Amino acid sequence: GIFNGKRVKIGGIITDLRLTTTKRGDTMAFLKLEDFDGYLNITFFPNIFHDTQNIAQIDDIIVVGGRVDSSNDKIQILADYT
Repeated sequence: GIFNGKRVKIGGIITDLRLTTTKRGDTMAFLKLEDFDGYLNITFFPNIFHDTQNIAQIDDIIVVGGRVDSSNDKIQILADYT
């Protein structure tokens, strides 16, 4: 899409949080972040999740920055900071 690869900064409430472990044993997270317009899926790779794991809880309001990834006809944000 037109926004693929662009940097964005969004805020919202965490309504879903799934943790998974990589093959290397690192933890990463998939969040669903909702605002008044809808929701976005946010991916926290292990290096970013490690720095933010104490603030990522369901019902928390956060601001996330990252890059838009619109591969596979799905739009998600690949977080690089909170």
